[in-house]
Amino acid sequence: MSRIRSIHPGLWTDEAFMALSAPARLLLIGLWTEAFDDGVFEWKPLTLRARIFPVDAVEMPEMFDELIGGGFIRRETVGGRPIGLIRNFRAFQRPKKPNSSGLLRTEWEAYVGLTSANAEAIPHPAATPPELFAQMEEEGGEKEESNPPPPVPEAEAREIFAMLWSVFPRNPTSSRARAEAAFTALSPAERQPVLAAARRYQSWFTEDCAARGRSKEAGRRYAPHLAKWLGDGAWREAAGLALAVDLDRPVVTMVRLDRILDATLWAACETVRGKPAPASPWSFEPEVVAAARALVAPHTGGAA
Repeated sequence: MSRIRSIHPGLWTDEAFMALSAPARLLLIGLWTEAFDDGVFEWKPLTLRARIFPVDAVEMPEMFDELIGGGFIRRETVGGRPIGLIRNFRAFQRPKKPNSSGLLRTEWEAYVGLTSANAEAIPHPAATPPELFAQMEEEGGEKEESNPPPPVPEAEAREIFAMLWSVFPRNPTSSRARAEAAFTALSPAERQPVLAAARRYQSWFTEDCAARGRSKEAGRRYAPHLAKWLGDGAWREAAGLALAVDLDRPVVTMVRLDRILDATLWAACETVRGKPAPASPWSFEPEVVAAARALVAPHTGGAA
């Protein structure tokens, strides 16, 4: 069953929230009611459409892309099962008798706003998958943070974003407004690491264009949109990109593939990873490619 949730007045004038389309704003609020009290929800677009938009003709994939691009949610996989995480969910939703999905990993707790101050309230029952998703109706509530984190000064945040927009080799059709909304949705502690990741991605992008014999301007057609790169967490993977000249870390021999030119192997790599690659071209880990080749070999006679 759905749960009662709190909607704080400041939501309506939040810049990132206002940048969403009206249906996407409604979907976000609907996801709050469908999520467990740890900010996890089942990634079932058809079911969610039936529950949140029972009489409306809406396109769920496009709205999910909006929410990911705006930095409101992200998709993950647990045991081969897709789930969604709602950013800072626990920072604003304080149920009296919280329940848990049992699927929230430690590395995701900061994303959903789970801190040491509120973590003890959520039990983590050992349940079978059907039991994990048994819906329970709970009462929502709100409680002010006693020690909220100090905000990044607005001028500093604008300066960081301006550098990010300048550095990142974004797709020519990228929307600055959407990118800024996704950047604003990041936690203050993530903003400098994002800028560092963008610089690393820029270096990799330059090397990749040179290796393919095309200009950087031509390569931008295949580059990701900055809003999506930020919103779906792809910037975290940029830290693992191997560079020909890298003073920060040893070079790892990655395998660079193109979504179109290497379609079969690309699809197999995404299957092995359990999630799509954020952009094309993309450098996959050698162990991922090896496993992908093993998958496609029976169908290609070992020619992959």
